This record gives sequence, structure tokens and C-alpha cells, in this order.
Amino acid sequence: MSHRKPAPTPLDLSAADAAVADQYAAKWGCTRDEAVTRMVAEQLRHRYVQPRNATARVLPFPRR
Repeated sequence: MSHRKPAPTPLDLSAADAAVADQYAAKWGCTRDEAVTRMVAEQLRHRYVQPRNATARVLPFPRR
């Protein structure tokens, strides 16, 4: 059984997104696709980050 990575699907970027991706690619010294991957990863990290003051989950019914 061969463990080859599937070929990446080419990204359909708008002109604006492509320009931003190219800027970051130049800044980080990587390809446009790597820059896009990195930007998406950052966005996901920020979206799903736990707030610093996250308390333990409280049960939804009031205390007696």
C-alpha cells in the first residue's frame, strides 16, 4: 500500500486574495499556497481560541 499524499487541489483565489497571499508569501519567503494555508490556520486558531478567563462550564439550571 503506497502512502502518497493526494495532489493538492488548486486554490480559486479572487484577485484581492491572491494579491494579499502574494504579499505574505514574499514576506515569509514561501509559496502562495503555503501563505494561504498559514493565513487560514491563523484565522481558525483565533476563531476557536479559548478566552483567557474561561471558567469551568456552569450547569444551565439555577442553584437551589
